[in-house]
Amino acid sequence: MQKSTKHWIAAAALAALLAGNWACRKEQAAPEENLPPVNVVAMSQPRLQKQLLDGFWEIENHSWRWTKHNFTVLLMPPPGAAQKGATLELDFTLPDVVISRRQSLTLSASIADVALPPETYTAAGRYSYKVDVPPAAFQYGGPVRVAFSTDKYLRAREIEGRELALVAQSVGLTAK
Repeated sequence: MQKSTKHWIAAAALAALLAGNWACRKEQAAPEENLPPVNVVAMSQPRLQKQLLDGFWEIENHSWRWTKHNFTVLLMPPPGAAQKGATLELDFTLPDVVISRRQSLTLSASIADVALPPETYTAAGRYSYKVDVPPAAFQYGGPVRVAFSTDKYLRAREIEGRELALVAQSVGLTAK
């Protein structure tokens, strides 16, 4: 074999080896989809979108999402929640466009059929719905579905094509 042919074969083999390593690394980088649920979901983290089970619209301004009047998120309880309970916190904004048309909005939540105390809001602004969750809500172990509901909202086509309730920034379960 000529020297240039040997170099060409060696270069091709090296390129194939590097391409194979790159493909393996790329496959290994994809497991974000297989990561276990976390206990706090910021709406600004697109990789956690899989935990937003229902009732959330697409991310806006890289930081928040409108919700429908019923919305559900999957959260991992903090360690010890089955014994001590936990704290549920939803950081959100109640926009003027909603409150000016409805005058008030009551937000309620439940985990594993355990109803949590509702809160009523009567003014536009940034809020934190923060409630204690009893240990009974975590009796089955593993991630839990947190179901939220608002009593009032803007129906689809009332001001735009989507149903709109509130603007969520983050939601999570933390240790007591």
